[in-house]
Amino acid sequence: MRYHHLQPIDRQVALAIFATNDVIRISDALVCLAFHDSDRIWVEQWCFQMTQHADPGVRSTAAICLGHLARIHGTLDLVVAIPLLKTLQEHPATVGQADDALNDIDTFILKRCNIDNEDES
Repeated sequence: MRYHHLQPIDRQVALAIFATNDVIRISDALVCLAFHDSDRIWVEQWCFQMTQHADPGVRSTAAICLGHLARIHGTLDLVVAIPLLKTLQEHPATVGQADDALNDIDTFILKRCNIDNEDES
């Protein structure tokens, strides 16, 4: 895994990157958006879409970004996010990131709102 500081990204630039097959740039663009774009719903929709990407690295990044959104914004569309993340838990290449995102959802949304996550028993 590599780390480098990711700067804010223009949405049009992100959309152009999403239209490519460059999985590194797609993942970087998702992270940039998750950290820097204030429109959680717009970013969340892209994360949801990228959980279906052909590349497991992009799917993993999408899961991580959903966790970041939960932490940063304290909310997500849980009706969509939780089933997508549970599907990612079923695959060895994405299980760790999906687990982390679900833990972030539990910590930063469910526990803060005193919501029981019945599926985590």
